[in-house]
Amino acid sequence: PNLNYSQCPPGKNIGNKSGVIDGYQFIRILDSILLLNYLKIINEHELAKLKKWFNDLLNWLLSNKNALKESNTNNNHAIYYDLQIIALSYFCKRMKICKDTIFKVKNKRIPNHININGHIPEELKRNRSFHYQAYAVRAFLDIHDISKRIGFNILYFKNKSCGSIYDALMFHLKYANNHEYWQFEQKDPFDTEKFFQNSLRLSNLINDLSIFNKCIPYFKKHSHLPDILLYPNSENNLLDIQIKQGIKEKFCPYDLIHKNKRFCKPLKETSLD
Repeated sequence: PNLNYSQCPPGKNIGNKSGVIDGYQFIRILDSILLLNYLKIINEHELAKLKKWFNDLLNWLLSNKNALKESNTNNNHAIYYDLQIIALSYFCKRMKICKDTIFKVKNKRIPNHININGHIPEELKRNRSFHYQAYAVRAFLDIHDISKRIGFNILYFKNKSCGSIYDALMFHLKYANNHEYWQFEQKDPFDTEKFFQNSLRLSNLINDLSIFNKCIPYFKKHSHLPDILLYPNSENNLLDIQIKQGIKEKFCPYDLIHKNKRFCKPLKETSLD
């Protein structure tokens, strides 16, 4: 397993360092493998073979020249490189690598990428700045999800010269449904998919109904996303609160989740810790 040919330019026979970011899609596969193993669809022997394959990919990421160049970039590519290392090492039970990389994110990536105002300058200078602010934050949130599993909470980490992941999210949320006030370059129409996903995740992480409310106008546009199933409510049962407040008359994922035959049976019968 390798990413030697990822993002191979026309006329060339080899990929480049920027193609390493495409390995992010494997993280979704890791989630699926764990779920399928839990449901006894993938047995322990098959799981061991999959772990061997991903362990080899992790070794490639840790040693390949292009991959190491990718880890030294200044934009979201470096964050996504770290995320892949963290996710693969956690899956393969190589916990020292996992913990060391989380500490690198805490002590290097957050201070170098997020300023005191919650801006991610390398992303905000792009011509699709709204999307790329959210795109970088998504990687930080994924890292936070894994770090919580091993006893670290990096969501609020900051120092005197940098902001936190939480600050980056809250800065972006100021422009929810107020895109006309966005002060950075935005060449194309606003791409709100990653912004919507991040906002739903945050509303669940901190059980904040006000953040969930800001997500509501985006539900119809992004009704195809699985995030509506992943983050429909929280300990405070935000979704039920919305229904009681009459939001169901607008668009609400309640109908999608509870009346869709494809989802309702697995959701009722499957319980994962």
